[in-house]
Formats: sequence, structure tokens, C-alpha cells
Amino acid sequence: VVSNDKDSKKLMLSMTERKISTASPPGKQDLDDGDYVGAKFRGEVTKVVDFGAFVDIGWENVGLVPKSKISVNFIQDVKDVVKVGDIVTVWVVSYDKDSKKL
Repeated sequence: VVSNDKDSKKLMLSMTERKISTASPPGKQDLDDGDYVGAKFRGEVTKVVDFGAFVDIGWENVGLVPKSKISVNFIQDVKDVVKVGDIVTVWVVSYDKDSKKL
């Protein structure tokens, strides 16, 4: 877990392995109902940009996986590692409650 900002409703995801248990996707429920930081989810890559990839884990907003959290190895180009439509495993590392960002 990198950070958890419950006051701003922002979640940040990571594709690098974490030692946690698998949780059910939050779906449309409010993430305040459970502490999902550290939770493992499967999701679909919806957009790839220079600074990372956006992944849909079934919540109302997609989560950002920053380039630095996609792999433990250096990544020159995110598009060399993931593409739109890929199904990936991600871990929640932070959550911004106000903006509801993953």
C-alpha cells in the first residue's frame, strides 16, 4: 500500500505484486463502505497513455496504474507492456474520496 487518502476519494492502482488477499470488486457501491486499499482485483485496460494505463475494475471510475507501478523493471513505453483490452491483475494503493479516483 503506497497511500490511502480517504478524504479525497482517489484510488491509485498498481500492477506490481502485493502480498494481500483478493477482494470482490466494489461495483457501484461507495468505496467508503469498505477499505479497498491493498485489495487485489482483475480489470480491463481501457486506455494507455505515456504516464500509465487506465484499468476498469467494475467501479464507476477507472483507476490509473502509473508507469512506475506497471512493472518492477524499467518501462520505456507503456504500450510495449499493456494494450487496450488486456485483462490485468491490479492492487489498490490509494483512494481519493472527493474526486472518486482510483
